[in-house]
Amino acid sequence: LPAEREAWNSGTFTNHDEEELPCRCLTPPPNNSRAHFLQSTAAMALGGVVTGSLAISNPAHALAGQTGGIGGLGKTKPLTGVEFWSDEAKPMQQSPNGIVSAEISVQGQPVLVSFYAPSSWPLSGTAAGLEARDLAQPEATYVHCVTNINDNTNANSINVAKLPIVETTTDSGTVVRGLSKSTVKEIMLESVLAQQGKFGAYGSPTDVKVKKWKDAAPNQSTTNNNNALIAEDLGTYQVSFVTLTPGLRESERVLLTSIRRVTSHNTTTTNHKNGGAASLVMLVTGTTRLRFASQQALLEKVSDSWQVVPAPPSAKSRAVASSSLQ
Repeated sequence: LPAEREAWNSGTFTNHDEEELPCRCLTPPPNNSRAHFLQSTAAMALGGVVTGSLAISNPAHALAGQTGGIGGLGKTKPLTGVEFWSDEAKPMQQSPNGIVSAEISVQGQPVLVSFYAPSSWPLSGTAAGLEARDLAQPEATYVHCVTNINDNTNANSINVAKLPIVETTTDSGTVVRGLSKSTVKEIMLESVLAQQGKFGAYGSPTDVKVKKWKDAAPNQSTTNNNNALIAEDLGTYQVSFVTLTPGLRESERVLLTSIRRVTSHNTTTTNHKNGGAASLVMLVTGTTRLRFASQQALLEKVSDSWQVVPAPPSAKSRAVASSSLQ
């Protein structure tokens, strides 16, 4: 519309949730070695090609001030559990391939995360963490980390290191590890859908339903050089629910949640999957129920691109890893 075009040119844009948003500005950051390590690792993890001409959005010029739920659902600052490892490790988005990468702190150690976001989903400059979203539509994706839900002092809290794992056997005889629907629902209710999360700020979501969307890749796990951290794929789950907008109107939402469990490996523990400290590092991608079918292919592409890789433990090892990927 002409009015919207004029607002866009003037530096603001009002989306479908009646939020006034600033325009995006993409400028390349300094080509330092650490930033190049992050972008090259992410590109290789997603099957991309590393070149010297990749344009990357400067995180300082991302969409500053955006907060709240996916697609502009809320205006509070949710707790996503994301802490960046350093200023240099803050998120960047490559152009034109859309790969978003960042280095976050998990169990006090660096972990590289990356995912694909289309060009129409610029990075949000919110202080709430790592998020990319469409400016005019409800589609978006963000990272949510859970170390311990509640404080493990009551029967409803969850010990992430000892989540009940469900093992299934495929027709080819491969054993696949994952979570039950009830466990995923409990995790979501205590994090993403909680009052402090993305979708519970204006009331507890109702009609919450979970179903397995995609199995974890068999034997899919990654570790850093000294096995201090191990990241395990636990599958992708569809979560549908009804929540409230800031105007207290009901909004039916559908999310694809890709879950990785990062375990701090205790070398004296024989079974790292059940011992030591652990965190869930999740990519939450979604839209409204009405738009889900038409956007399903894109949402799946974003969700399937999720990568969680424990970073090398030292600066020297990182330099070696970076050079090996170029």
